[in-house]
Amino acid sequence: MSKYIKTLTIKDFRWENRNNRWRTINCPLGNGGVDYKGYLQLLKKLSITGPISLHYEYDLGGANRGASKLTMKKEKVLTAIRKDLEFLKARLRENDLH
Repeated sequence: MSKYIKTLTIKDFRWENRNNRWRTINCPLGNGGVDYKGYLQLLKKLSITGPISLHYEYDLGGANRGASKLTMKKEKVLTAIRKDLEFLKARLRENDLH
């Protein structure tokens, strides 16, 4: 199937137990349970290339849901976005996928 993959998405999450129920909680890249090294090595092995779409689904003051009025400073939102982007770029470089 790898030859049919034309684009990739990336995000991170962690498991959390609330009221005896496990659920996923979205979080910044590198703060969850995603094995980026393994994932990126698999992409390389299978020669999967293409654009990568970063998904910002963790709380960014409403920006993550398209809100027009944010509950946090714009600079903080942009800092979080930049941090995720730099994290991804570093992992791509480490795996010779830049």
